[in-house]
Amino acid sequence: MKYSMYNIVNQYLNNPNRDYICAMLKQHQPNEENLLLWLSENMNINKLLFLDSKVKWNWDKDYFYEMITYLHNGIYEGEIVRGD
Repeated sequence: MKYSMYNIVNQYLNNPNRDYICAMLKQHQPNEENLLLWLSENMNINKLLFLDSKVKWNWDKDYFYEMITYLHNGIYEGEIVRGD
């Protein structure tokens, strides 16, 4: 089953099992730009800047997903803002 971007971001923000999140990102491979756009609306942008500038285009996609997985602890209290 292919997850929508909303489902991926919802799992990313609310699920503290980071190994599950990493496997989910690698399996579904959401577009990096869309993922960063959605996450930038819902978390501190400073956490995402390094990934956007250094990791996204210079490293393997799996490494990008691993790095982004562990930027956040999976505890989010708030309403998810759509990134469209």
